[in-house]
Amino acid sequence: MALSDEIKREQEKLKGRGVKAHLSYFWYYYKIHTIAAVLMLLFIISAVRSVLSNKPAALNAVFLNAVTYDVGNYDALMEGFSRYADIDLKKNSVLLDMTEYMTPGGMVTEYDLAASQKIAVQENTGQLDLLVADAWNFRFLTLNGGIRNLTELFSEEELEKYAGKVYYIDLAEAETYAEQADSGEYDEVTQESLDEAAAGEKKDAFILPDPSGMEEPVPVGIVVSDAAVIEELALYPDTVCILGYAGGGNTEKAKLFLEYLYGADGGNG
Repeated sequence: MALSDEIKREQEKLKGRGVKAHLSYFWYYYKIHTIAAVLMLLFIISAVRSVLSNKPAALNAVFLNAVTYDVGNYDALMEGFSRYADIDLKKNSVLLDMTEYMTPGGMVTEYDLAASQKIAVQENTGQLDLLVADAWNFRFLTLNGGIRNLTELFSEEELEKYAGKVYYIDLAEAETYAEQADSGEYDEVTQESLDEAAAGEKKDAFILPDPSGMEEPVPVGIVVSDAAVIEELALYPDTVCILGYAGGGNTEKAKLFLEYLYGADGGNG
């Protein structure tokens, strides 16, 4: 049987089935193409940045699903933080990726898959310092690993500044999620589940997870939706957004970035 006939037969089987079947099909037939495309994209981005700046990065951050109507948002954020953190932009660069998007509720397009892989590559190679994402995708990416436990970075006193804003996940749930991912068992994505995910991360509907009901609670993020800088630039005007830390080497600057967004008192002063 020709490959084209096999693909056509498999596509017929997929009609009416959920995201697990579609992702399995996509990954089976297009795995090499996708990996190659993502790696090529990362190489191009790295090469362009190197040619344009040839300066070491003082901070590398991704703002997933940020609204960037104003093309000046990037410059305002970069220059504002650089002044706050005393970063000399003639000698160092501040890299803020504000272009990535993933559908809240599950991966339904190849663009969702490519964005998640790009973030994963940066996490796994130690390039990414911090991630700011809408609430649904932050949880999704955190359950997939890569975001650090805040107790590794902050003292109890430092975290206390952000009381009522600390985002927890259940490590036991993350381990179960990883097992399901390894076996290919994903929750089916339907229009109803997509609508529910989008509605649940709205500012007037979002419920901060309660660690007291978790088996193994781990603090992994800080809600920054109401941070002065986020609101001023209208980066997430309708959805709750959460900041978490990856394994990049600019830890102190990454911590300063949170302070810059909220102010030294964490917004609770």
